[in-house]
Order: sequence, then C-alpha cells, then structure tokens
Amino acid sequence: LFLATPWITIKSLKFSAYNSSYRGIRFGFTTNVSEMMETLCGLPVMIVATWGFALPLAAFLKTRFIINCYQYGQTSVQ
Repeated sequence: LFLATPWITIKSLKFSAYNSSYRGIRFGFTTNVSEMMETLCGLPVMIVATWGFALPLAAFLKTRFIINCYQYGQTSVQ
C-alpha cells in the first residue's frame, strides 16, 4: 500500500482536475510517479529525522509541489 500511494494520489488529483473547469476550460494535472514518490516518501523521512520540527516545512513543500503540477488548459498554474 505504501508503494501504491503515489500512483493513487496522482490518479485522484488528475481525476478531480480534469472534472473541474472554469469558463469551459478544463484543468489538468501533470507529474509522474517518480516525482510524486520523491515528494511523498522523502518528506516523512525528513520529518522523522528532525523529530517533527520539519513538519511545517514538509506541509509547505507538499502543497507547493501539488499546486505547481496543476494546469489551466495548456498553461501551467505556477
């Protein structure tokens, strides 16, 4: 289940982005499993290694990564 989490996360974010639109233009979500694996598996290691002090930083990095992967039509959101 731990190894399938990045793939499941990508598929759910792609589904919700594609089924949302603004003024008739659909959103998109572009990333691959290796980038998501680095984010979702690397951040918990960082949190444990710092005894939880990096939790706010990890939450920020995860949110920034997800937002930067969204697209509005063919235009990147970032």
